[in-house]
Amino acid sequence: MEEEIRDVAESNLDDIPGICRFCLYWSFPEEFEKSKTKPSKHKQHLEAEKKRWIVQTLNEFGVCGKIHY
Repeated sequence: MEEEIRDVAESNLDDIPGICRFCLYWSFPEEFEKSKTKPSKHKQHLEAEKKRWIVQTLNEFGVCGKIHY
């Protein structure tokens, strides 16, 4: 099996592992605290917020992460 490391881009956001896709600890600490009490209810919201944050970061600063395949 061949391994590959790619930059995070808008085209591969869905390839980000679930645990990372829903974690807002660094990006939105207040949302992270809310998610600890009702994680299943907020899952779609958390994913949308994380994607929005990643896209904003990509647009402002460029590559902000890597994905290992």
